[in-house]
Amino acid sequence: MPKANDEELNSIIESVESGQIEIETRPTLLKYSGWLCHSNSASHFGRNYAATCDTVNLHLLRTFMEGLERKNSVIQGWVIALALASL
Repeated sequence: MPKANDEELNSIIESVESGQIEIETRPTLLKYSGWLCHSNSASHFGRNYAATCDTVNLHLLRTFMEGLERKNSVIQGWVIALALASL
């Protein structure tokens, strides 16, 4: 992935400060996570770098959990249908 520029890094700050990060999609959060891995990111965020990384990772984890919950709901539906069919 190419080096993140200031505009891209500022978009992460805007997303966090506005609360938009709470509804960002997995691809966007993965992009943010990739940008934060570059060496210029730490100097751009300064003292807030660790907190920003934690926030992005937390919401990335949220998207993975939401995906698992959707899959679990489908499996649960099949289990109920098969249980009813066996009666």
